[in-house]
Amino acid sequence: MAPKFVDMISDIFSKPSKAMREAMANADVGEDPMVLALEAKCAKLLGKEKALLVSTGTMANLLSIMSHCQERGLEVLMGDKSHLYLAEQGHVAQLAGVFPRSVPTLKDGTHDLTTLAETISTSDGNDVCRTKVICLENTHTLCAGSILPLDFLQKLYNLAQENDIKVHVDGARILNAAVGLGVPVSEITKFCDSVTFCLNKGIGAPFGSIVAGTESFIKRVRRCRKALGGEMPQLGMEAAAALYGLDGAEENIRKDHFLTKKLVNGLKNLSSSLVTIEPEEDQTNLVFIKIDKEMSFITNLTERLMTTTEAEVKELGKEIHVGCKLIGKDIRFAICCNINEEDIDDAIKKVCYVFNEIHF
Repeated sequence: MAPKFVDMISDIFSKPSKAMREAMANADVGEDPMVLALEAKCAKLLGKEKALLVSTGTMANLLSIMSHCQERGLEVLMGDKSHLYLAEQGHVAQLAGVFPRSVPTLKDGTHDLTTLAETISTSDGNDVCRTKVICLENTHTLCAGSILPLDFLQKLYNLAQENDIKVHVDGARILNAAVGLGVPVSEITKFCDSVTFCLNKGIGAPFGSIVAGTESFIKRVRRCRKALGGEMPQLGMEAAAALYGLDGAEENIRKDHFLTKKLVNGLKNLSSSLVTIEPEEDQTNLVFIKIDKEMSFITNLTERLMTTTEAEVKELGKEIHVGCKLIGKDIRFAICCNINEEDIDDAIKKVCYVFNEIHF
């Protein structure tokens, strides 16, 4: 019998359900009416005038910055722990000619507003870059999927408007933030000028990200998308999958959050002077285990979670593999629509067995 594989490497690898596949098979792909319907639905959901389907979240963020910064040599502020700053190949500098300046990220994914205000450059001098955009990440991946508080978003947006600066939100998991706060997502996005979010992850579609903002902004995004080779016809099947996923997104994300708490509660006894899980940090669908050991030890630990021994099978009653992601010296588990309660129970058994097997 094949091993039971609980795949929590990333929610980006979510797989379409049978019903979603049927929606894809029945999609109209002619002049892409499904794409237009998806974009209209997303614009309304996010409280923006227009939305546009693009291939990835990385492209969505790049297109947004390019469209806000219509001349080279401008500056964008972004958190020093943000995905945009650390994991998108510096594309705003590489391709858009925009200078990324980092600001310290606090434990909850926010920034100190006084520090942020002091970092903003509004000078017209010839020797400095002028700040054009402030970028946020919500939820914040490297801060355990934390949700940015609404009062912080409002204060930051007010600060930006006072300085004629745009606010862009990398909202790959912004629907998780809305469910976590118990508010419509438009209550979050009203404090930004542009926002992106992924159509896989909590939604479960196999492809795509959305960019949303004003009509004039999306017109510029569409033009930039063409220049980057991102214009793709006949995406009706992909759009149909996203439309299906959006209809059940709130219920599915609520389930993901419930399973996340179940995983945290099942693993909290692992905490020691060398292993730390902080339940209050796990607000959405990401769980981090912090391990104070050398890197080779942690790497071996993640590899061990993907193997089994005879003694282990005898004790657990089955062969279980658990996929996770190593981020720095933290082990991250991402829960998405493909994970169910039985998967979480098996993952808890496996992780606890492996951690008890290894002496810290």
